[in-house]
Amino acid sequence: MTAKLVVTLLAIFTIAACGSGTARSASSPSASAPARSPTSSTTPSPQRLNALLHCEGKPSSARALALVHSYLQEEPVVILDVSNPLKPVVACTLSQAQGGRFLSATKIAFWSGDKLGIADVSAGTVVQTAQLPLAPASGAFSADGSEFAYRVRDGADAVSAHLYIAGNDRTLYTQEPMGGHGGQRLELGPLDILKFSPDGTELLDYMLFRPTSGPTNLLVFRVDGSTIFQQGGSSGVWVANGGVWAATGGVWAATRSVLYFPILDEARQVITVYSLDASGQRRTVATGVKGFYWPHLAPDGQGIVYHAPDSSVPSCGGLPHVWRLDLNTGSASQVSKSVSAIPVFVSSTIMWSSEEKQTDCGLDGQPSDADGVILAHDFGTGRDAPVDITFFSALKSSSPDQMSTYYVLDARF
Repeated sequence: MTAKLVVTLLAIFTIAACGSGTARSASSPSASAPARSPTSSTTPSPQRLNALLHCEGKPSSARALALVHSYLQEEPVVILDVSNPLKPVVACTLSQAQGGRFLSATKIAFWSGDKLGIADVSAGTVVQTAQLPLAPASGAFSADGSEFAYRVRDGADAVSAHLYIAGNDRTLYTQEPMGGHGGQRLELGPLDILKFSPDGTELLDYMLFRPTSGPTNLLVFRVDGSTIFQQGGSSGVWVANGGVWAATGGVWAATRSVLYFPILDEARQVITVYSLDASGQRRTVATGVKGFYWPHLAPDGQGIVYHAPDSSVPSCGGLPHVWRLDLNTGSASQVSKSVSAIPVFVSSTIMWSSEEKQTDCGLDGQPSDADGVILAHDFGTGRDAPVDITFFSALKSSSPDQMSTYYVLDARF
């Protein structure tokens, strides 16, 4: 299964949805907090949780770990020991899980169908913690696992967003079906984000494609369901020059509830990165940024890594390279000369990214494509080296040449 097909399956959107464009004023009826259903209580079912945990020994809590999943239901979530980031090994597999997050070095919160659970890799146990009223298409846990946000899609591709906290399920909004098109390149994302702030008080909800009826592309909710902030289509839109997504989504700071997010100046085709605090106030962090794809907070909390295209193929965008934005100075610098995308950290000094090779522009209008190689960048030495990805065979129906850092769900180090 190719990366492009993964995106198509995860997000079946209409091109027209991104054309609704600018942010709506706070007084607009469609910009008010989306309609919410009354909070309802759900009772866990006695049905058995089918997820199975298998570990090769007991993973040490002193080792660096990463979660990897291809987003295919039949494939397991893989827990990697990445203490050697150039040669990670499979520590455990968790079958019948659709996603997860580390709660500690030994415990993982996950969902399976309409059930939530916790896998303890030290004890080798899996426990059901809750049953949801609906099965998620995608989801996200808070850092301590006490809160779960998720999306539900019906057969017509209408989407509803939900918050599940302490046995209560709240519908944040329901959006109309968007129709379909062929999806969009994985590298030019993320296209869809649900992520809690580190302190668990807020939720980022981002979708690049929305129906013209709303809601807006980027929403920030409090966990009581009220809306703090919303930003329209200019937080990520189609740019005619090379057909490139200018910027998408946002990334949380290391602590509390500060969000960093980009807005595109369509006239100049440059990006301004803003920060948003818990009161809804924003300030300028950086201006003139060229591209802001797959932003990822550095472990020290002082910078954001992302990839951006160069100008090497003027008629077809450019080749991607990883950059770092310094949050203190607002300056951006290129991290690596390698052509790669979707950076993620697997240790405090090691970053993985997906290597790309130059291709003909083709129908998707891009000059490069992922080649299945994962590169490890060492911030201490400044060097890049290929990662041994034999572990990827643990994802039973995928082949190593399809490996991408897109599949890294979480890391703990």
